[in-house]
Amino acid sequence: MSDVIFPGKSLCIEEEFLPGKNVFIENGELKSSAVGKEETDSKNRVVSVKAGKAKEMLKEGSIVYGRVASVKDSNALIELFSAENGEVLAPSFATLMVSQVSSAYVDSMKSVVRIADIIKAKVSEINPQGINLSINSPELGVIKAYCINCRYPLRLFDSELKCVKCASVQKRKFSKDYLIK
Repeated sequence: MSDVIFPGKSLCIEEEFLPGKNVFIENGELKSSAVGKEETDSKNRVVSVKAGKAKEMLKEGSIVYGRVASVKDSNALIELFSAENGEVLAPSFATLMVSQVSSAYVDSMKSVVRIADIIKAKVSEINPQGINLSINSPELGVIKAYCINCRYPLRLFDSELKCVKCASVQKRKFSKDYLIK
């Protein structure tokens, strides 16, 4: 297989293969104990995971990039796609709570981010329920936004985001590293 395997990934059931290197048995399933690539030895009926270079797992304080998937008044769901320092980032979603946006009062998350915006955020907490993000600093926030009227990328003029296609002016919590100026 060419896909990267993450720890805990089910590889097969124990009746099919024996566990090899970096594989353990849990409730009758063979699971990966390392990040790497699955290797199957059909002759000896052994499945292993060949660990790649040691990479750091995502942790609290990591800087991540993601796309806004949904927005409610109190939170936004972010689809993570990259981590700044090469940390391993399994395909996942994270939550950005309105309380993690600014030290000032924010009435609605819709004034901060919109669907399809690309954001730069810091991982504030990792717990069994999921990943929580924060954009409560000048270098964090929206780095690329799209017009809610025509979906054209917004440009940053001084301290306003404007659409050059439909002339709409829109509000976001943008990063000082906003990409389109």
